[in-house]
Amino acid sequence: MQQDHNIQYAWSYFWPSSDKLETIAKLAEESKIKPVLDKVFEAADYVQAFEYLESGSHFGKVVLSFANLYRGDNK
Repeated sequence: MQQDHNIQYAWSYFWPSSDKLETIAKLAEESKIKPVLDKVFEAADYVQAFEYLESGSHFGKVVLSFANLYRGDNK
């Protein structure tokens, strides 16, 4: 996915910690932290979502929503 725009990628791996996840959940519930969402795509539009990510124009999280699949509202 990397294009020739002098962009560097770094990967990190984290081990899950229930204590840390509980702390993050509590902070989110108290609105002390909140994720930055750029755009939400329906799961069926995953190709467009990846193209959007590849374009590099997003700021924040790009989300695939599976909610309609679980409700039976498939396209």
